Amino acid sequence: MSEDEFDEELTKNLSKDIKENFKDDVTENFPDDVPEQSKSQKSGFKKIFENDDENYDLITDISDDDYEPKRGGSFGKLKLFITIAASAAIAIIVIVLIFTTSTYKSIYDQGVAAFESEKYDKALELFQKAQQREEGANNAEISKYIADCYINLGRQDEAMETYNTILAADPNNASAVYGLCEIYKSKKDAESINKLLEKYEGTGVTAYLEDFIVPSPEMDPKGGVFNEETSITMKGAPDCPIFYTTDGSNPTVDSPVYTKPIALEEGVTLVKAMSVDKMGVKSYVNTQEFILEGMKPSKPVFSLESGVYINGQKLEITTNDKMRIYYTYNRTAPTRSSYRYYNPITLYRGTFTISAITYDEKGNASDVVFRDYCIVEDESQIEAGKDSLKRYQENMNRSDEEKVYKDNE
Repeated sequence: MSEDEFDEELTKNLSKDIKENFKDDVTENFPDDVPEQSKSQKSGFKKIFENDDENYDLITDISDDDYEPKRGGSFGKLKLFITIAASAAIAIIVIVLIFTTSTYKSIYDQGVAAFESEKYDKALELFQKAQQREEGANNAEISKYIADCYINLGRQDEAMETYNTILAADPNNASAVYGLCEIYKSKKDAESINKLLEKYEGTGVTAYLEDFIVPSPEMDPKGGVFNEETSITMKGAPDCPIFYTTDGSNPTVDSPVYTKPIALEEGVTLVKAMSVDKMGVKSYVNTQEFILEGMKPSKPVFSLESGVYINGQKLEITTNDKMRIYYTYNRTAPTRSSYRYYNPITLYRGTFTISAITYDEKGNASDVVFRDYCIVEDESQIEAGKDSLKRYQENMNRSDEEKVYKDNE
Protein backbone atom coordinates (compact mmCIF):
# COMPACT_ATOMS: atom_id res chain seq x y z
CA MET A 1 0.00 0.00 0.00
CA SER A 2 1.34 3.37 -0.97
CA GLU A 3 1.55 6.31 1.44
CA ASP A 4 -1.37 8.07 -0.25
CA GLU A 5 -3.53 4.94 -0.05
CA PHE A 6 -2.70 4.61 3.68
CA ASP A 7 -3.75 8.20 4.44
CA GLU A 8 -7.02 7.75 2.53
CA GLU A 9 -7.87 4.55 4.43
CA LEU A 10 -7.05 6.18 7.81
CA THR A 11 -9.31 9.11 7.05
CA LYS A 12 -12.22 6.84 6.11
CA ASN A 13 -11.85 4.78 9.33
CA LEU A 14 -11.61 7.92 11.50
CA SER A 15 -14.80 9.32 10.00
CA LYS A 16 -16.58 6.03 10.60
CA ASP A 17 -15.46 5.82 14.29
CA ILE A 18 -16.52 9.40 15.09
CA LYS A 19 -19.97 8.81 13.69
CA GLU A 20 -20.47 5.61 15.61
CA ASN A 21 -19.16 6.91 18.99
CA PHE A 22 -20.79 10.32 19.15
CA LYS A 23 -23.96 10.00 17.11
CA ASP A 24 -26.22 9.24 20.08
CA ASP A 25 -24.81 11.99 22.31
CA VAL A 26 -25.22 14.69 19.72
CA THR A 27 -28.60 13.73 18.31
CA GLU A 28 -30.55 12.05 21.08
CA ASN A 29 -29.46 14.35 23.95
CA PHE A 30 -29.87 17.55 22.06
CA PRO A 31 -32.76 19.53 23.68
CA ASP A 32 -35.99 19.83 21.71
CA ASP A 33 -37.07 23.14 23.24
CA VAL A 34 -34.40 25.28 21.62
CA PRO A 35 -34.60 28.17 19.17
CA GLU A 36 -35.10 27.52 15.48
CA GLN A 37 -31.53 28.30 14.68
CA SER A 38 -30.38 25.65 17.16
CA LYS A 39 -32.86 23.15 15.71
CA SER A 40 -31.36 23.63 12.29
CA GLN A 41 -27.99 22.97 13.81
CA LYS A 42 -29.43 19.76 15.29
CA SER A 43 -30.69 18.69 11.87
CA GLY A 44 -27.30 19.38 10.41
CA PHE A 45 -25.64 17.18 12.98
CA LYS A 46 -28.20 14.41 12.36
CA LYS A 47 -27.57 14.62 8.69
CA ILE A 48 -23.90 14.19 9.23
CA PHE A 49 -24.17 11.22 11.51
CA GLU A 50 -26.97 9.52 9.51
CA ASN A 51 -24.92 9.51 6.32
CA ASP A 52 -24.16 5.80 5.72
CA ASP A 53 -21.84 6.38 2.87
CA GLU A 54 -18.63 4.75 3.85
CA ASN A 55 -16.81 7.23 1.67
CA TYR A 56 -18.35 10.18 3.51
CA ASP A 57 -15.65 12.38 4.98
CA LEU A 58 -16.88 13.87 8.27
CA ILE A 59 -13.81 15.99 8.75
CA THR A 60 -14.10 17.45 5.29
CA ASP A 61 -17.83 18.03 5.72
CA ILE A 62 -17.60 20.06 8.92
CA SER A 63 -14.67 22.00 7.58
CA ASP A 64 -16.43 22.85 4.33
CA ASP A 65 -16.50 26.41 3.10
CA ASP A 66 -20.30 26.39 3.50
CA TYR A 67 -19.83 26.50 7.37
CA GLU A 68 -20.26 29.97 8.76
CA PRO A 69 -19.55 30.79 12.44
CA LYS A 70 -22.29 32.47 14.44
CA ARG A 71 -22.27 36.22 14.21
CA GLY A 72 -21.30 38.28 17.29
CA GLY A 73 -18.23 36.25 18.14
CA SER A 74 -16.15 39.33 19.18
CA PHE A 75 -18.84 40.50 21.56
CA GLY A 76 -18.94 37.05 23.14
CA LYS A 77 -15.22 37.10 23.66
CA LEU A 78 -15.45 40.55 25.32
CA LYS A 79 -18.25 39.32 27.51
CA LEU A 80 -16.19 36.30 28.50
CA PHE A 81 -13.20 38.50 29.29
CA ILE A 82 -15.26 40.83 31.52
CA THR A 83 -16.69 37.84 33.36
CA ILE A 84 -13.25 36.37 33.99
CA ALA A 85 -11.88 39.77 35.12
CA ALA A 86 -14.79 40.32 37.52
CA SER A 87 -14.35 36.87 39.00
CA ALA A 88 -10.65 37.50 39.47
CA ALA A 89 -11.34 40.84 41.20
CA ILE A 90 -13.84 39.23 43.55
CA ALA A 91 -11.36 36.48 44.34
CA ILE A 92 -8.66 39.05 45.13
CA ILE A 93 -11.02 40.99 47.43
CA VAL A 94 -11.98 37.80 49.25
CA ILE A 95 -8.33 36.83 49.64
CA VAL A 96 -7.46 40.30 50.97
CA LEU A 97 -10.37 40.23 53.42
CA ILE A 98 -9.40 36.79 54.65
CA PHE A 99 -5.78 37.88 55.07
CA THR A 100 -6.54 41.16 56.84
CA THR A 101 -9.03 39.57 59.24
CA SER A 102 -6.79 36.65 60.10
CA THR A 103 -3.52 38.44 60.94
CA TYR A 104 -2.24 38.27 64.51
CA LYS A 105 -2.79 41.98 65.11
CA SER A 106 -6.32 41.86 63.72
CA ILE A 107 -7.27 38.90 65.90
CA TYR A 108 -5.68 40.54 68.96
CA ASP A 109 -7.48 43.86 68.34
CA GLN A 110 -10.78 42.06 67.90
CA GLY A 111 -10.17 40.24 71.17
CA VAL A 112 -9.49 43.49 73.03
CA ALA A 113 -12.63 45.06 71.56
CA ALA A 114 -14.72 42.06 72.60
CA PHE A 115 -13.22 42.11 76.11
CA GLU A 116 -13.93 45.82 76.55
CA SER A 117 -17.49 45.17 75.38
CA GLU A 118 -17.75 42.47 78.08
CA LYS A 119 -18.20 39.75 75.46
CA TYR A 120 -15.89 37.46 77.35
CA ASP A 121 -16.75 34.22 75.51
CA LYS A 122 -15.90 35.81 72.17
CA ALA A 123 -12.82 37.53 73.59
CA LEU A 124 -11.57 34.24 75.02
CA GLU A 125 -11.98 32.52 71.66
CA LEU A 126 -10.08 35.30 69.86
CA PHE A 127 -7.23 35.50 72.38
CA GLN A 128 -6.78 31.74 72.30
CA LYS A 129 -6.65 31.95 68.51
CA ALA A 130 -4.07 34.75 68.70
CA GLN A 131 -2.05 32.71 71.18
CA GLN A 132 -1.71 29.97 68.58
CA ARG A 133 0.13 32.37 66.29
CA GLU A 134 3.90 32.68 66.53
CA GLU A 135 3.67 36.27 67.82
CA GLY A 136 1.33 35.28 70.64
CA ALA A 137 2.80 31.94 71.66
CA ASN A 138 4.69 33.34 74.69
CA ASN A 139 2.87 36.63 75.06
CA ALA A 140 2.17 37.23 78.77
CA GLU A 141 -0.29 40.03 77.97
CA ILE A 142 -2.51 37.68 75.95
CA SER A 143 -2.30 35.08 78.73
CA LYS A 144 -3.39 37.75 81.21
CA TYR A 145 -6.37 38.59 79.02
CA ILE A 146 -7.26 34.91 78.81
CA ALA A 147 -7.07 34.58 82.61
CA ASP A 148 -9.23 37.70 83.04
CA CYS A 149 -11.78 36.23 80.64
CA TYR A 150 -11.90 33.07 82.74
CA ILE A 151 -12.40 35.12 85.91
CA ASN A 152 -15.25 37.11 84.37
CA LEU A 153 -16.81 33.88 83.19
CA GLY A 154 -16.56 32.40 86.70
CA ARG A 155 -13.94 29.81 85.69
CA GLN A 156 -11.45 30.46 88.49
CA ASP A 157 -9.60 27.15 88.29
CA GLU A 158 -8.75 27.74 84.63
CA ALA A 159 -7.70 31.29 85.47
CA MET A 160 -5.33 30.01 88.17
CA GLU A 161 -3.87 27.49 85.73
CA THR A 162 -3.27 30.29 83.24
CA TYR A 163 -1.60 32.52 85.86
CA ASN A 164 0.66 29.66 86.94
CA THR A 165 1.62 29.08 83.31
CA ILE A 166 2.61 32.75 83.06
CA LEU A 167 4.71 32.50 86.24
CA ALA A 168 6.41 29.35 84.98
CA ALA A 169 7.77 31.44 82.08
CA ASP A 170 8.15 34.70 84.02
CA PRO A 171 8.38 34.12 87.82
CA ASN A 172 8.27 37.87 88.57
CA ASN A 173 5.19 38.71 86.53
CA ALA A 174 3.40 41.04 88.96
CA SER A 175 0.06 40.90 87.11
CA ALA A 176 -0.07 37.12 87.41
CA VAL A 177 0.82 37.21 91.13
CA TYR A 178 -1.82 39.88 91.71
CA GLY A 179 -4.41 37.82 89.82
CA LEU A 180 -3.67 34.75 91.93
CA CYS A 181 -4.01 36.79 95.14
CA GLU A 182 -7.39 38.07 93.96
CA ILE A 183 -8.62 34.53 93.40
CA TYR A 184 -7.26 33.33 96.77
CA LYS A 185 -8.90 36.28 98.50
CA SER A 186 -12.26 35.47 96.92
CA LYS A 187 -11.81 31.89 98.13
CA LYS A 188 -10.71 33.14 101.59
CA ASP A 189 -7.53 31.14 101.15
CA ALA A 190 -5.24 33.07 103.52
CA GLU A 191 -2.59 30.35 103.55
CA SER A 192 -2.00 30.64 99.78
CA ILE A 193 -1.84 34.44 100.01
CA ASN A 194 0.70 34.19 102.84
CA LYS A 195 2.87 31.85 100.75
CA LEU A 196 2.89 34.28 97.84
CA LEU A 197 3.61 37.28 100.06
CA GLU A 198 6.45 35.41 101.73
CA LYS A 199 7.86 34.31 98.36
CA TYR A 200 7.97 37.84 96.97
CA GLU A 201 8.96 39.68 100.15
CA GLY A 202 11.70 42.20 99.42
CA THR A 203 11.23 42.04 95.64
CA GLY A 204 9.79 44.58 93.23
CA VAL A 205 6.58 42.56 93.02
CA THR A 206 5.49 43.58 96.53
CA ALA A 207 4.83 47.12 95.28
CA TYR A 208 1.91 45.69 93.26
CA LEU A 209 0.43 43.71 96.17
CA GLU A 210 -0.53 46.53 98.55
CA ASP A 211 -4.21 45.52 98.32
CA PHE A 212 -3.37 42.24 100.05
CA ILE A 213 -0.56 43.21 102.44
CA VAL A 214 -1.55 43.77 106.07
CA PRO A 215 0.39 46.74 107.55
CA SER A 216 3.22 45.70 109.85
CA PRO A 217 2.97 46.89 113.48
CA GLU A 218 4.99 49.97 114.43
CA MET A 219 7.26 50.13 117.49
CA ASP A 220 7.97 53.17 119.62
CA PRO A 221 10.81 53.77 120.12
CA LYS A 222 12.52 52.17 117.17
CA GLY A 223 15.57 50.02 117.73
CA GLY A 224 18.84 51.54 118.84
CA VAL A 225 21.18 52.00 121.78
CA PHE A 226 19.72 53.17 125.07
CA ASN A 227 21.23 53.91 128.45
CA GLU A 228 18.06 54.22 130.47
CA GLU A 229 15.03 52.12 131.19
CA THR A 230 13.05 51.64 128.03
CA SER A 231 9.65 50.17 127.29
CA ILE A 232 8.30 49.45 123.81
CA THR A 233 4.78 50.29 122.70
CA MET A 234 3.27 48.82 119.52
CA LYS A 235 0.53 49.96 117.17
CA GLY A 236 -0.99 47.94 114.33
CA ALA A 237 -3.89 47.99 111.88
CA PRO A 238 -7.41 48.13 113.41
CA ASP A 239 -8.85 44.76 114.41
CA CYS A 240 -5.53 43.05 113.69
CA PRO A 241 -3.93 41.49 116.79
CA ILE A 242 -0.15 41.83 117.15
CA PHE A 243 1.98 38.76 117.88
CA TYR A 244 5.58 39.27 119.01
CA THR A 245 8.73 37.58 120.25
CA THR A 246 11.82 38.87 122.11
CA ASP A 247 14.10 35.86 121.60
CA GLY A 248 14.91 36.45 117.93
CA SER A 249 12.48 33.83 116.57
CA ASN A 250 9.80 34.70 114.05
CA PRO A 251 6.39 35.27 115.59
CA THR A 252 3.45 32.98 114.85
CA VAL A 253 -0.19 33.02 115.88
CA ASP A 254 0.92 31.01 118.92
CA SER A 255 3.31 33.76 120.09
CA PRO A 256 2.39 36.23 122.86
CA VAL A 257 -0.20 38.84 121.94
CA TYR A 258 0.76 42.46 122.56
CA THR A 259 -1.47 44.07 125.20
CA LYS A 260 0.81 46.46 127.11
CA PRO A 261 4.27 48.11 126.83
CA ILE A 262 7.20 45.69 126.84
CA ALA A 263 9.97 46.58 129.31
CA LEU A 264 13.41 45.83 127.91
CA GLU A 265 16.17 44.25 129.94
CA GLU A 266 19.78 45.34 129.93
CA GLY A 267 21.74 43.94 127.02
CA VAL A 268 20.65 43.13 123.47
CA THR A 269 17.01 42.35 122.73
CA LEU A 270 15.70 41.46 119.27
CA VAL A 271 12.00 42.21 119.06
CA LYS A 272 9.91 40.82 116.18
CA ALA A 273 6.24 41.59 115.66
CA MET A 274 3.54 40.92 113.06
CA SER A 275 -0.16 41.67 112.61
CA VAL A 276 -2.80 39.21 111.39
CA ASP A 277 -6.15 40.19 109.87
CA LYS A 278 -9.49 38.46 110.39
CA MET A 279 -9.04 36.17 107.38
CA GLY A 280 -5.60 35.07 108.62
CA VAL A 281 -3.38 37.03 106.24
CA LYS A 282 -0.13 37.97 107.98
CA SER A 283 1.81 41.19 107.75
CA TYR A 284 5.51 41.27 107.08
CA VAL A 285 7.50 40.96 110.33
CA ASN A 286 8.85 44.16 111.83
CA THR A 287 12.25 43.45 113.41
CA GLN A 288 14.00 45.90 115.74
CA GLU A 289 17.18 45.49 117.80
CA PHE A 290 17.45 47.24 121.16
CA ILE A 291 20.70 47.59 123.09
CA LEU A 292 20.66 48.74 126.71
CA GLU A 293 24.17 49.43 127.98
CA GLY A 294 25.45 51.58 130.83
CA MET A 295 21.81 51.83 131.60
CA LYS A 296 20.70 54.82 133.59
CA PRO A 297 17.74 54.73 135.93
CA SER A 298 14.68 56.63 134.83
CA LYS A 299 14.74 60.31 135.70
CA PRO A 300 12.79 61.55 138.75
CA VAL A 301 9.33 62.98 138.06
CA PHE A 302 8.26 66.33 139.68
CA SER A 303 4.62 66.94 140.55
CA LEU A 304 5.08 70.72 139.96
CA GLU A 305 6.55 72.28 136.86
CA SER A 306 8.68 75.44 137.16
CA GLY A 307 6.52 78.44 138.12
CA VAL A 308 5.07 80.72 140.79
CA TYR A 309 3.22 79.13 143.75
CA ILE A 310 1.60 80.19 147.06
CA ASN A 311 3.56 79.70 150.26
CA GLY A 312 3.23 76.17 151.74
CA GLN A 313 2.77 74.37 148.38
CA LYS A 314 3.69 70.65 148.50
CA LEU A 315 6.14 69.13 145.94
CA GLU A 316 6.28 65.38 145.26
CA ILE A 317 9.16 63.63 143.47
CA THR A 318 8.61 60.06 142.30
CA THR A 319 10.50 57.25 140.56
CA ASN A 320 10.65 53.47 140.30
CA ASP A 321 10.22 51.61 143.61
CA LYS A 322 13.75 50.27 143.44
CA MET A 323 15.32 53.71 142.99
CA ARG A 324 16.52 56.26 145.52
CA ILE A 325 16.04 59.99 145.05
CA TYR A 326 18.46 62.73 146.17
CA TYR A 327 17.93 66.49 145.82
CA THR A 328 19.35 69.95 146.43
CA TYR A 329 17.96 73.51 146.71
CA ASN A 330 20.37 74.97 144.18
CA ARG A 331 21.40 74.26 140.62
CA THR A 332 24.23 71.97 141.61
CA ALA A 333 23.80 68.29 140.68
CA PRO A 334 22.80 66.22 143.72
CA THR A 335 24.77 63.16 144.75
CA ARG A 336 24.22 60.38 147.26
CA SER A 337 25.57 62.84 149.83
CA SER A 338 22.71 65.27 149.19
CA TYR A 339 19.27 65.27 150.84
CA ARG A 340 17.50 61.98 150.25
CA TYR A 341 13.88 62.28 149.30
CA TYR A 342 11.35 60.42 151.47
CA ASN A 343 8.22 62.57 151.71
CA PRO A 344 6.67 65.55 149.86
CA ILE A 345 8.67 68.78 150.24
CA THR A 346 6.93 71.91 151.58
CA LEU A 347 7.91 75.01 149.59
CA TYR A 348 8.35 78.30 151.50
CA ARG A 349 8.77 81.92 150.37
CA GLY A 350 11.64 82.68 148.08
CA THR A 351 13.03 82.01 144.61
CA PHE A 352 15.17 78.90 144.20
CA THR A 353 15.88 75.73 142.16
CA ILE A 354 15.31 72.15 143.29
CA SER A 355 17.52 69.58 141.56
CA ALA A 356 16.87 65.85 141.83
CA ILE A 357 18.54 62.62 140.75
CA THR A 358 17.83 58.88 141.12
CA TYR A 359 20.19 55.97 141.78
CA ASP A 360 19.48 52.31 141.09
CA GLU A 361 20.66 49.33 143.15
CA LYS A 362 23.84 49.08 141.08
CA GLY A 363 24.77 52.70 141.77
CA ASN A 364 23.88 53.94 138.30
CA ALA A 365 22.66 57.55 138.33
CA SER A 366 19.93 59.10 136.19
CA ASP A 367 20.09 62.46 134.50
CA VAL A 368 19.53 65.45 136.80
CA VAL A 369 16.18 67.24 136.67
CA PHE A 370 15.95 70.97 137.48
CA ARG A 371 12.83 72.95 138.43
CA ASP A 372 12.75 76.72 139.21
CA TYR A 373 10.24 78.07 141.72
CA CYS A 374 9.13 81.45 143.06
CA ILE A 375 7.04 81.10 146.22
CA VAL A 376 4.91 84.14 147.19
CA GLU A 377 2.73 84.97 150.19
CA ASP A 378 -0.65 85.08 148.46
CA GLU A 379 -2.36 85.46 145.10
CA SER A 380 -1.89 89.25 145.04
CA GLN A 381 1.86 88.71 144.60
CA ILE A 382 1.66 86.18 141.75
CA GLU A 383 2.27 88.69 138.91
CA ALA A 384 5.23 90.20 140.75
CA GLY A 385 6.46 86.68 141.43
CA LYS A 386 6.46 85.94 137.69
CA ASP A 387 8.75 88.89 137.06
CA SER A 388 11.07 87.77 139.85
CA LEU A 389 11.20 84.20 138.50
CA LYS A 390 12.01 85.48 135.00
CA ARG A 391 14.95 87.60 136.25
CA TYR A 392 16.16 84.67 138.36
CA GLN A 393 16.15 82.25 135.41
CA GLU A 394 17.97 84.76 133.22
CA ASN A 395 20.69 85.14 135.83
CA MET A 396 20.94 81.38 136.35
CA ASN A 397 21.20 80.76 132.62
CA ARG A 398 23.88 83.44 132.35
CA SER A 399 25.78 81.82 135.18
CA ASP A 400 25.51 78.45 133.48
CA GLU A 401 26.89 79.94 130.27
CA GLU A 402 29.79 81.56 132.14
CA LYS A 403 30.52 78.28 133.88
CA VAL A 404 30.61 76.42 130.57
CA TYR A 405 32.87 79.14 129.12
CA LYS A 406 35.33 78.90 132.00
CA ASP A 407 35.35 75.09 131.87
CA ASN A 408 36.35 75.29 128.20
CA GLU A 409 39.25 77.71 128.72
